[in-house]
Amino acid sequence: MIEERPDRVVEEHRALLDAAVRSLQRRFSDVDIESDVVRSSPLNALLGHAERAALIVIGTHHQGVLAGGLTGAVAQDLLWRARCPVLIVPEQASTTDRPDA
Repeated sequence: MIEERPDRVVEEHRALLDAAVRSLQRRFSDVDIESDVVRSSPLNALLGHAERAALIVIGTHHQGVLAGGLTGAVAQDLLWRARCPVLIVPEQASTTDRPDA
């Protein structure tokens, strides 16, 4: 069994996140995007940023019970506890679903 080093995992996640942010910044240059890699539960990490965030955007895998299973557990908790607006993007969302795309 290969043992993963936590610092290596964080580096790999940072590289993936940085690539995603660069892609978004090219497409939406007028939007300020802040990213962070933290070692915490997803909910606590997001709530830590909610105090100063204008908006939190989160994806979902449809594993929760709110609205008939349309949101995941983290998204559901974030909706109730965040002090800023929360935008939940379904896993199957596509830019082709938008009328202006």
